[in-house]
Amino acid sequence: MTGRGEIVSFQGGFHGSTHAAMSVTGLVSPKQPVANQVPGVHFFPYSSCARCPLGLDPHSCETNCVTLLERALRDPNGGIPLPAAVILELVQGEGGVVPARREFVRRVRELTRALDVLLIVDEVQTGCGRTGTWFAFEQYDIEPDIVVASKALSGIGLPVALILYHRRLDQWKPGAHIGTFRGNQLAFAAGVEAIRIIRRDDVLANVRARGEQIADRLEPLRNQPWTHDVRGLGLMWGVELADPVTGAPAGALGRAVQAHALRRGLILELGGRHDAVVRMLPPLNVTPDVVDTACDILLDAYDTALRELA
Repeated sequence: MTGRGEIVSFQGGFHGSTHAAMSVTGLVSPKQPVANQVPGVHFFPYSSCARCPLGLDPHSCETNCVTLLERALRDPNGGIPLPAAVILELVQGEGGVVPARREFVRRVRELTRALDVLLIVDEVQTGCGRTGTWFAFEQYDIEPDIVVASKALSGIGLPVALILYHRRLDQWKPGAHIGTFRGNQLAFAAGVEAIRIIRRDDVLANVRARGEQIADRLEPLRNQPWTHDVRGLGLMWGVELADPVTGAPAGALGRAVQAHALRRGLILELGGRHDAVVRMLPPLNVTPDVVDTACDILLDAYDTALRELA
């Protein structure tokens, strides 16, 4: 469409585990050692305001991470050819449950539109209602050029993924898009039924209500000295832990919280820098009682892990 090939991605982003997907992933993990990645990828700071990659004050920085991107792309000596696309997570999942700021996302959209650069929104983790709307980008009042969705699409874990794109990007010629493998028909049928149930039971309203419930229940953690940040959107929540003296990510404490929670029957994930973010990802139809129980366990596991530090 654009005739260009460079890609801009963001630090902390995660876009998959295949070769090309890892090339646009900002996480450098020893679990995924890949050499000779796809060239032409450039990484820029994301709006991780709790731990600003530029060391700025989020209350006065005027989203300078976007300013940096804009200056680099508009500068003929910026060292970066005008890219074909910018790829973005609206809530970085593996990066530590980091919701992008609204002004950051809107400025990226304005910049890409002005420069005729495609904006790809990765909704693999945030899509299908996870954040309280069907797609997270709806909450930012933008329209991407391309949306990538997967995971919950089939409703019951069957393999299905979709790429949605603007009609003007449909440049396939007859016979150009062929292959032996196509979509899984059972997954498509399950996905249609999942959408019907989500609408029938107003599951998205439950996501929003339970998200507010979790925010309220986790509020006490904000006053703990080892808590660097508590953040989330819908039913994606993360508690970032850090040494209160040095500010260093407290990955060991995160692992301890995770282990104590598991012993009490609650599965938590870790993410972010040094796995220092404890992540809660409940099912979309989770009940108020289950949320209360899960939060009780998390708070208790946190207290137990802190006592072990003493």
